[in-house]
Amino acid sequence: YVADQGGEVVGMPFMRYLEMTDRFLIDAGVPIAEAMAGEDDMLSKVLPRGKAATTLFHGEYSLVGQAWDAIFAWGKEQGIEQHYGGWDVYENDPAEVNDPSEIRTRLYYPLSG
Repeated sequence: YVADQGGEVVGMPFMRYLEMTDRFLIDAGVPIAEAMAGEDDMLSKVLPRGKAATTLFHGEYSLVGQAWDAIFAWGKEQGIEQHYGGWDVYENDPAEVNDPSEIRTRLYYPLSG
């Protein structure tokens, strides 16, 4: 879609978690060089600014929930109320690594709510 609209992808894909209860509500996206018009479910949004806790997870993306559990536990220890809106970003391309343990995913947990 981005290429078809004349846009340019400038980074790795990300997943933003808007709701994590008995179901997940997510935004899946890629960073683009400039804002562009959306269409249907394709929207141009800006990730939030501000302070965030971050951690780097090594392993298969299907296991990244373990890292989210750890960052939520850390937040609870710090007295931070659990909220959503965090996101994670591949730091390398899973298709280009030899071992799933080499996949790196950076998690961002906004501290401002």
